[in-house]
Amino acid sequence: MNRLPNGGNGLGGGMVVLATSSATVTNSRIEHNAAVGGHGGVGGSKGDGIGGGVYNGGLFSDDLLTIIAHNLASTSNNDFFP
Repeated sequence: MNRLPNGGNGLGGGMVVLATSSATVTNSRIEHNAAVGGHGGVGGSKGDGIGGGVYNGGLFSDDLLTIIAHNLASTSNNDFFP
C-alpha cells in the first residue's frame, strides 16, 4: 500500500515571524484569523495548526495599543505562539 503524504502545518494565521526575522506591530488589531493544519492522505497524519494570530519563531514586539484576540489554531496557541 502506498502511503500518501502528511498534511502540512499551518503556522500563524495572521502573521508569521520566522527565526531569522523580526517584526514590530503598533496600534493594530490581529483578530479573527485561523491557523489550520492540512488533511493527511490515507495512512498519513494531519498537519498542526499553531498560532492562530501570531506564530513567533523570531523577534516579535507589540505595544499596549495592539490587540491580538479572537484567533483560532487547530492544534495549539489560539492567539500567540509561543
